[in-house]
Amino acid sequence: MEKTQFQQFEHQRFERRRRYKCPNGISVYLASPEDVILSKLQWGQQHQSEKQQRDILGILKTQQDALDYTYLRKNAVALQLSDSLEQALIKAGVRNF
Repeated sequence: MEKTQFQQFEHQRFERRRRYKCPNGISVYLASPEDVILSKLQWGQQHQSEKQQRDILGILKTQQDALDYTYLRKNAVALQLSDSLEQALIKAGVRNF
């Protein structure tokens, strides 16, 4: 059975998660900023959530120089989120990477 674009993205998102060690010694895994952006774009597309938009803009502004724009754009195309991503990039004032 062929995986859907969404299933492929979910698998990639899981593989790309990052491990962080807390001061108390406990380790936690968190999604990469790129994957959080893509997930929030998906959610926002379905629910027109202003909170998701604010979160996306905050991540874009604070992580601007550290983001993998090739990964973001490739997956935005696959998930049919390209227009939403480009609008968010413009709104956040992110340089064209």
